[in-house]
Amino acid sequence: MFVRAVTPFLSAPDVRAAVAFYSTHLGFRVVTLHPRDDPTLAILDAVHPAGGARLGSIAFDSTLWPGTPAMTGQIHLDLGPQGDGPSRVLAVLARMGGAAVVEWGPEVFDYGRRECSIKDPSGYSVVLSEESDDAPDCKE
Repeated sequence: MFVRAVTPFLSAPDVRAAVAFYSTHLGFRVVTLHPRDDPTLAILDAVHPAGGARLGSIAFDSTLWPGTPAMTGQIHLDLGPQGDGPSRVLAVLARMGGAAVVEWGPEVFDYGRRECSIKDPSGYSVVLSEESDDAPDCKE
């Protein structure tokens, strides 16, 4: 038996806000919205921009867990290699404008990645990450 996919299933007080954030700013595609008029459940797929291959999913629910959402980790989104073009991390941040609440970064680390952490509407930390050949940022 092999796992076919992993889908984080997270609490979200406002499912509409979570759907808007992930679909508008991060390119996720809405697969399930239930009930459609006032959703308490949403499942979104990350899809490859060229060809639409499914890369992963994330689900949100507003009814299963009482209280404020909490996570001790991060949702880590790999944006791929920077390549010869501009930074994908910086492009996503620019496109988000004021919707991006940046926790740290962006910075290039000595392990060859440019990363930054933003907060989603439910308060989860979302790390935007890309491979980068740029020199690491110096921290003193």
